[in-house]
Amino acid sequence: MKNKLSKKLISLGALYLACAGLPLSSSAFARDLDARQKQVLADATGHQTKFETNLKLALDTAGPGDAAPPASKARLAMTRLNSAMQSVPTLESRFAELPADDEQVKQLKAKFDAAMADAKKLEARLTAKPAQQAPAADAPAQQPAKQQPAAAPADGAVKLDYRQEEALKGARYNLNQVDGYANAVDQLVTTLNATADKSTVDFRQVVRGLNSIEEGRRKLKFASDGLANLPANGRGVAEAVEQHKSLTARLDTAEATLKPINEKLQGAINPDNYPDLRADRTRLSELAQMFRVDLIQADKPAAVEVIKTADAARQERNRITEKYAELLKQDTPVGKEVAGSAANFDERYKQFAQAMGDWMKVAPNEIEADLKKVAEMSASAVAEQKPAWFGGGIPQHVAFAQEKIDLYAAMDDSAAKPFVEKLAALKADLKTQEAKLSEGIIAANVVPPDRYRGGDRAELEALATATWKEVEPTAEVLKICFPGEQWQRETMWRWSNDAFYKIDRSKLQAQLIVVKDDKIAAIRPVNLWIDHLSSDKKTATNFDDIKDEVPPSRLMLRANVK
Repeated sequence: MKNKLSKKLISLGALYLACAGLPLSSSAFARDLDARQKQVLADATGHQTKFETNLKLALDTAGPGDAAPPASKARLAMTRLNSAMQSVPTLESRFAELPADDEQVKQLKAKFDAAMADAKKLEARLTAKPAQQAPAADAPAQQPAKQQPAAAPADGAVKLDYRQEEALKGARYNLNQVDGYANAVDQLVTTLNATADKSTVDFRQVVRGLNSIEEGRRKLKFASDGLANLPANGRGVAEAVEQHKSLTARLDTAEATLKPINEKLQGAINPDNYPDLRADRTRLSELAQMFRVDLIQADKPAAVEVIKTADAARQERNRITEKYAELLKQDTPVGKEVAGSAANFDERYKQFAQAMGDWMKVAPNEIEADLKKVAEMSASAVAEQKPAWFGGGIPQHVAFAQEKIDLYAAMDDSAAKPFVEKLAALKADLKTQEAKLSEGIIAANVVPPDRYRGGDRAELEALATATWKEVEPTAEVLKICFPGEQWQRETMWRWSNDAFYKIDRSKLQAQLIVVKDDKIAAIRPVNLWIDHLSSDKKTATNFDDIKDEVPPSRLMLRANVK
């Protein structure tokens, strides 16, 4: 099992396949426009310039102020406004293709929105009735001109008078604008119908399409109001009414397609629909933090724990990305956060795997060197009668070798097996050699260092003492030392019983010097813990089993306890 884990960790090919449980949306990391988007932006910029130029001509023609201009100016201004508005459907279509959060797009869209506001304001002025000028007091009363009957056109339709013609022109103007909106929305619907997976559609495009439909209906209302005051048999009226019906049907058909897609996409991007989002993202981020390459040199036991959890952590990463697959397909801030956490996990996992692969190449030589060093020190200690080496240097080098072998075995147990056997044989030999110098070792041993000065020291001493006395009730404690200056905190996730559970705790070791007999005392380590997930509850566990034999390296003369 461990050997399989090793191969997964050091094979980058397997790594990428394993980490890629779901392909993350490329848009989730996009920052620059691609080549096509730059081309679309350039085209939109050109149309915006044309829009602003024609709109300025219309505004200049209408003149300053908010009142309706004279009829002749109003007609010319309306013609120029109509020309300007022909750019609007194209611009809205271009904006639908561009990412709304791009800075250049934002600036251009702001200019477009400002121009549209001016255009709508001008439209309101031009469609308002001009104020009637009151006749002068001394002016003769004007007699109304005799109304001449309108000549019937050759096609049988009634000729419209001047005001009716202007009303029809206004209706056509609005209908032509709606036609532009309908063309853009029809194109969007065609694209969506050709898209098999609707969840991959950018929700902003659908929202813009629905906004275009809403604006189109507003324009249809203007056109309808104008046509309502015209004779049904007026020249051009029937055609305009028919165009109104056709455009209404097109917008209704498009909305029937866009509305359900929009509802689904809005549900996909709504954070309220993901109650576990914060917890899952936090877990994914914390799992990623476990893969620290510095552990290989700085904390090999912790690296072993990471390797044991690696498979489950990768599966958890994939579970989370699958759970939020619909969200990840959309370029939203929340989606970017999840995608970013997954990408961070992938990168740290890859670096950890690479570092492990590099270390495995040198591990055999390092382990061999450590075992050789221990054997040489043991031989020298016996030959030169240096018992103190068994109480300091030798156990330290054994610990170095043990950590490296444990790490190597976690990655590839079959490759580590020969070293495991060598270390076991070496420990057996050390026990024999240590026995030859046991009296000298015990005599040379001194009190462990005592560095902790925390305000809770008295509480910790009492806890450590009580914990050891649970296994040796009659124990006489001569002294308590704390070799560490401060608590060491560790935060990690572990996989057990098909579930992850979080560990957040701090550790400090107390070393009790306990009477063994009338001459000898034994060092009994007790590990102290603070559980930060349980209101900082403090607990303790004994390092020794009372039945185990205490090695000479942890025995000392009672006379040396000071």
